[in-house]
Amino acid sequence: MDAPPTLLAVLIAKSENTYAEIIEGYRQCGREHGEKAEITERTLRRWLSGDIRSPRPAQRRVARLYWGFPMNELLAPVRAEQLISPADGALTAVVPSSHVVAYLPDQRMQPLDEGQPLERQMALSTRRAARFTSFAESTNLGPEALDQIRDEMVDLANAYIREPLPDIMGSLVTLQDVVFTLLEGKQKPAHSRDLYVVASVVTGLLAKASHDLGRPRDAMTQARTMYVCADNADHLPLRAWARGLQSLIAF
Repeated sequence: MDAPPTLLAVLIAKSENTYAEIIEGYRQCGREHGEKAEITERTLRRWLSGDIRSPRPAQRRVARLYWGFPMNELLAPVRAEQLISPADGALTAVVPSSHVVAYLPDQRMQPLDEGQPLERQMALSTRRAARFTSFAESTNLGPEALDQIRDEMVDLANAYIREPLPDIMGSLVTLQDVVFTLLEGKQKPAHSRDLYVVASVVTGLLAKASHDLGRPRDAMTQARTMYVCADNADHLPLRAWARGLQSLIAF
């Protein structure tokens, strides 16, 4: 017995667009949302077969924006509750009202012409609202990942006072880069604030490390960045720590 098709395969089959048109629409979706995510026809065919090993984080985010479903659902076998049977008996993917499935070049929002029929204007507005909902619901960070980042920050802060600096410097730099990269993406406002707290603490440790290594210029840059992160988190104690570090470095 053949395995059921993936949800992505059903959506693409129903769209009646060529692979080239789908790939172009995917690229445009990523560009409009500031994501650098490209796919080839070979990649698309792998996804259609349910290959879950290849998608990168940016590709997963754009896929959700483009087709309206998380990547794990798109690459999984289609479920009965995701299908309806219209009058012609064909199976069609059910699309939640908050999702955008067809984000193709011929369906993008066009400049509004006040002479267009009212129904046409409303349809364009509704499609744009649906696209925005899909974007607003997307996130690059979940609560479990955030907890892991917090735990790593605490471990490094404790290690800073008892372990040689060379042993933890690489971990500090890596965590700072991870947090900055996440903040350059999109997450819920509450998660952004928590990330800014982590970024401020880690950058403060790096500012102190730079000062201890006799690199005042690097230390001051890190301290200024620490203050910006603390300010974005609206965290008074971290702002005070940052100013204290700046004063120490300047002295």
